[in-house]
Amino acid sequence: MTTDTASVTEVVPGLHRIELGFVNAYVLENDGDLTLVDAGFFDDAPLILDALASLGHQPGDLKRIVLTHGHIDHLGAAADLRERTGARILLSKVDADRAAEGWTGHKAMEVQKGFEDLVAGQLTDEDYARKSHGADSSKPIPIEPFQVDGHLVAGEAVEGIADSELLPTPGHCAGQLSILLKAGDGILIAGDAAVNFGGPPAIAPVGEDLALSQASFDTLRGYDFETVVFGHGDPIVGGASAAFRDA
Repeated sequence: MTTDTASVTEVVPGLHRIELGFVNAYVLENDGDLTLVDAGFFDDAPLILDALASLGHQPGDLKRIVLTHGHIDHLGAAADLRERTGARILLSKVDADRAAEGWTGHKAMEVQKGFEDLVAGQLTDEDYARKSHGADSSKPIPIEPFQVDGHLVAGEAVEGIADSELLPTPGHCAGQLSILLKAGDGILIAGDAAVNFGGPPAIAPVGEDLALSQASFDTLRGYDFETVVFGHGDPIVGGASAAFRDA
């Protein structure tokens, strides 16, 4: 699951996936101006910077780190990356307040029926334990407190990304926001509002409020996008919103 190098692939022009083992991060390129969406675990900063270098970029090209939500596998390396690059960290206020208090997440995770063994196996996996520094990610994790540089607001655009809209998708995490890129045929950056584990897209098997996770997933069915990328799982390129509606 864990890797000492990050795999970087182009999803569509201007959007690259960085595979960090258990979780994905994404790089948006706009005339040399880079946005990182999500930041992996604590120690993933070097892997992410290596990924940027493989795309021909210097650390200073990274202008902003957009965090879809405040769980350890998505914000873990954010503060380290800011120190190395000078990039601004952006996160919803409700999750940013928790990070400022020194916590990830808000409450213990609920687990979908039928996924108990899968989730238990993940939490005891040796590589996952190394990535999470042995923390139990089924509940809030103490972290070194940090302040963000700006707040993401539902209904607004992402700073520096034209034709984008932040969609409220709470449930997996209280402050989660997905990103809809409206240019072209539309791209959804789902965060953990949905996962793709080889079947149709679905809600993540764990969440702070699974009923709310399902409601957020159902809301995403009302949007049009040809491509969707996930915090966990492979992208869907072509017919993505139809895949959501058929799920």
